[in-house]
Amino acid sequence: MRLLLIHGRAQERKSSEIIENEWMTALRRGFDTNGFGLPAGLKVDVPFYGDELLKQLERYDVPPADDAATRGELNDEYAAFLEDVAMQLRSDDKVTHREVEDEMGTRPGTRGPENWEWVQAAYEVLREHVGNSVPRLVTVGSPLGIRAIRDQLATPLSMPAGVRDWYNAFDDRDVVALYPLNAGNFNIRPPVKNYPFVNNHTDNRHGIAGYLDDADVAFQIDAALRGQ
Repeated sequence: MRLLLIHGRAQERKSSEIIENEWMTALRRGFDTNGFGLPAGLKVDVPFYGDELLKQLERYDVPPADDAATRGELNDEYAAFLEDVAMQLRSDDKVTHREVEDEMGTRPGTRGPENWEWVQAAYEVLREHVGNSVPRLVTVGSPLGIRAIRDQLATPLSMPAGVRDWYNAFDDRDVVALYPLNAGNFNIRPPVKNYPFVNNHTDNRHGIAGYLDDADVAFQIDAALRGQ
């Protein structure tokens, strides 16, 4: 059995080995919470492209995520917008699609390669490679429910070929996962199974460790690996 881990941005200067250690350490905590261990014979693959992404960021003069609030007026505004998003979520106010579109511009790509473009790319690869066999696609903290991002995808939206089941988990305080992948925001058949009850313990509620050690996320991954 194979577990493929696909990272987003802010992984520059790491490696496949470092990311695998970080992610699997968190996932083991989730498995431990459920009282089971990793399946025997599990093969974990972690393609690493963080340094290539850094080159693209430099090409567009976009700082790495950790520096986004410290260099450049545009990125200061973006960081402020994300903070506004977080504050509104905490106060149970709605962040509208229009607010997101106004901040992002006409196309997400106008800011250079952001995390949502890697999410888009992964989705498109799964759609285009019809020979895939994916028992369960697990996304966490996904921004695909944001209209400005969703509208950049090929239409009509569909469940990627070869994907039997799509499980999407998020913390409703996550500053990136503003909307669930439901019929109103990502209408595909069969529908994505959304789990909005993650209590992500990382600072911005978007960190991978705060998702992979969630008991339900770990349960879903374990069930898929065991063919359940």
